[in-house]
Amino acid sequence: MNGAGQDVWANLTIRYIDAYRNDAVGALPFINDWMTVDAYYARQLDSRLTLVVGVNNLLDADPPRLPSGKGSSQAYNLRPAYDGQVHDIRGRALYARFRYRL
Repeated sequence: MNGAGQDVWANLTIRYIDAYRNDAVGALPFINDWMTVDAYYARQLDSRLTLVVGVNNLLDADPPRLPSGKGSSQAYNLRPAYDGQVHDIRGRALYARFRYRL
């Protein structure tokens, strides 16, 4: 606790996905690695109420792309532009929430 009797938390998370073999498109045998940074700050306002603010994908890193060529050799790619089963396309996301304990 700090001098005002309030707890404070901060967190920084680095998420890394290594490069991997692309099993869907033979013309692009590997998908590049990808890293994102998430951060949050929480402060206990009183004994029951906590404020949390944070950001996912702080640096707004784009996921590695897949070929999406209509009419080309990659036309059979069912996962256009990115691998949605591995990567998150949403980009930077800010959030705030209050937590109240009964």
